[in-house]
Amino acid sequence: MFSPFNVDAITADTSDPTSGEKRGQEFIRALTALAQQRGHAAEVHARLHTFSIHGVPVEWFVYERAFQRKVPLTKKEARSGLFTDRAKREGKIEYRPSGWLTLVYRVDGRGETRLAERPRRRFEASPILDRFEGLAAEAAARRKAEEEEERRSRRRAAERVRSRRVETSRWNAMHGMMAASEKAARLRDFIERITSHSPMRPDQEKRVRKWARWANAHADAIDPMTKGFDDVLARLGLGKR
Repeated sequence: MFSPFNVDAITADTSDPTSGEKRGQEFIRALTALAQQRGHAAEVHARLHTFSIHGVPVEWFVYERAFQRKVPLTKKEARSGLFTDRAKREGKIEYRPSGWLTLVYRVDGRGETRLAERPRRRFEASPILDRFEGLAAEAAARRKAEEEEERRSRRRAAERVRSRRVETSRWNAMHGMMAASEKAARLRDFIERITSHSPMRPDQEKRVRKWARWANAHADAIDPMTKGFDDVLARLGLGKR
């Protein structure tokens, strides 16, 4: 877990600092001052330092590494029941300041990197800030690419929804026209059966002719083909290109 509390991170008010911690405090001040000089916002909260570079948070802290060695127990410790027989024989582990610093950082909330000082590579503010700026620029570019991909994904999803709506609309229109056309055809068949009935008396023929005019008008009204073929094609989604 990325946390300055997992180690004894150096702060400006570290009490009774070792020589390494003093140098760490100087490095923190120099790095923060340089970041502000280059126009980056800087803040510190609970030992965790944060720079805002290219709109990307760069979080970091510094601590002094310790080295361990075995030392014999004191006479008092040897008489104490707090130590095992093995510890009384072999000694205890003692941690001492090493004088060397470790920088821990993460960029844009991702991962964790530890950078350790070496005898001929002590921390300097300018190279470290150059590193932060380069990583932040990469993170900003990655974030932009991810945001663009997210926008493309949303557009593709919206296009799929629109396509499904169009397909459903065309499907419903086709079935609605089929039903209307079939109903009109059945009605005309029925009209034909009535008008072709034989024999008919003269008074019946008069009544049938009047009814046929009304019934054919109704058939024409519900038949999609009577509105013109371009209208049929448009309702099927085959409009003019």
